[in-house]
Amino acid sequence: MMVIGFGDKLHLSSFPMDFVMRQRLINPSQAGQLLAARRKSLRLPQAGLAAQLGISQNRLSELEASPERITLDRLLMLANALGLEFVLQDKGSDDPPARLRQTPPEW
Repeated sequence: MMVIGFGDKLHLSSFPMDFVMRQRLINPSQAGQLLAARRKSLRLPQAGLAAQLGISQNRLSELEASPERITLDRLLMLANALGLEFVLQDKGSDDPPARLRQTPPEW
């Protein structure tokens, strides 16, 4: 498993499917870029994902291009469809959630 850390520049299409993405969002446009990159890394066309979400391909394109206009419920639904989740944590905390920590096996 590969873990992507906060602040890492990434192009999701170049990573294998078994990596864990962890990205700090600073502004809304990053959300659109990350969601679009994730969709592309999963090789999902906009039309296919839009149909799964019950929206038009044009609307999905607008959401990826202008994510500041997306509602929270739609954003969560889109992230879930892409196998992502949102985690809120104290600002400045760089410790990954427990499920992302790599622990050595017990002997």
